[in-house]
Amino acid sequence: MESTNSLTPYEKQVYDMAIQGKTDKEIADQLYISHHTVKSHLASIERKIKK
Repeated sequence: MESTNSLTPYEKQVYDMAIQGKTDKEIADQLYISHHTVKSHLASIERKIKK
């Protein structure tokens, strides 16, 4: 597994919240973004980390 160094600052923020156990909705609400945007960020994070 790769480190999180390849993540953008915004992706790191979403990643940190996700590993804290926050739901997609909680992340979306706290960052003032849509649930779909959170899903997109998480998919991008997963691709980057699995490389």
